[in-house]
Amino acid sequence: MRIKKRVPAVPPIVKEDRSRVRIVEMDGYWKTELVGHFPRGAPTCTLVGTREGLAEVLRPLRLVGPCDARVLITGETGTGKNTVAELIHHMHEERRHHQFRRTNLGALVPELAASQLFGHVKGAFTGAVKDSPGIVVESNHGTLFLDQLSDASSAVQTMLLTLLEVKKVNPVGAHGVPGKDVDFRVIAGTIESLEELRDSRKVREDLFYRICECHVELKPLRFRRSEILPMARFFLEQACALRKGMSVLTSIAPDVQRALEACHWPGNVRELDHTIRGAVVESRADPTATVLGAQWLRMAPRRSHRTHSDDYETALHQFRHEWAHRLLASKLNNKRAAATMGISQDTFRKYRDWNEPSAGEWPSRKGR
Repeated sequence: MRIKKRVPAVPPIVKEDRSRVRIVEMDGYWKTELVGHFPRGAPTCTLVGTREGLAEVLRPLRLVGPCDARVLITGETGTGKNTVAELIHHMHEERRHHQFRRTNLGALVPELAASQLFGHVKGAFTGAVKDSPGIVVESNHGTLFLDQLSDASSAVQTMLLTLLEVKKVNPVGAHGVPGKDVDFRVIAGTIESLEELRDSRKVREDLFYRICECHVELKPLRFRRSEILPMARFFLEQACALRKGMSVLTSIAPDVQRALEACHWPGNVRELDHTIRGAVVESRADPTATVLGAQWLRMAPRRSHRTHSDDYETALHQFRHEWAHRLLASKLNNKRAAATMGISQDTFRKYRDWNEPSAGEWPSRKGR
């Protein structure tokens, strides 16, 4: 009897994910995690949310991260442009071993921008007591993140355009010295949308097209409401260090969860983070607390004018409330005002007495 040798199954060929980032499940949220050895220390560029939300954000990052394409990141203030830019930097096989250097272009004074960007030699000007390499040289072989691109002065934009064309740096005061070759990746960020950036012409057209080889858009938090509670749990976990020597806050009260989900969050993720941290500080009044309660939540007042809000229902109630009061101000009684609006008197009284909801409260659909 012949015995057949067992042939081991051939493992399926899995396409390598060169982005070096994965999504891991935590207690109540999902987060990104970079894989590999980092000589400069473990990076802190972590994205948090739901698994589906993170997968959507990472989809374009996994394409641009491992290559040298220049990237323009757009998104409102507080949406995490700096974190995403650093994450892209660490996805690159070679550049992640070098510096990620961020500079706020809006803060560069035109008279000093050349020194700040390209460096200077000792004695180049009053106060130059020693050589300075400059931001560009510091990011050599790494990544240079140009934040607030739309706020850059015309002089700074001209400097950047020349830099991207010749890829050489001449420190201020280094006369007769050949320029130093530099090799760095460029990522830029702005709070304006791509269309606003084009239409406003705040950025030179030739510079815009040199930088925007790839575009990554970060959506406002109000368009990602399913991400709010996972982020809040993460921020709560991080902020519990503020309760040193006290009990750990392990959960968020249901009414606080509703309030967080209902908020407009004009400051986006940054505002949510600061709100949770502020609530944790307030919770120090109860050293034995384990649940983050509403009594400690301090949220910015919501906007009273909502016609441009993303919450259609609140905007509709606001409009009908103001309409009811305009009719009453014109000396109409409740009955005639209700008839003018085409609604019953009971419904009219609801709109007349309606108050804009505080955080966590939504207008009822009844009586519409």
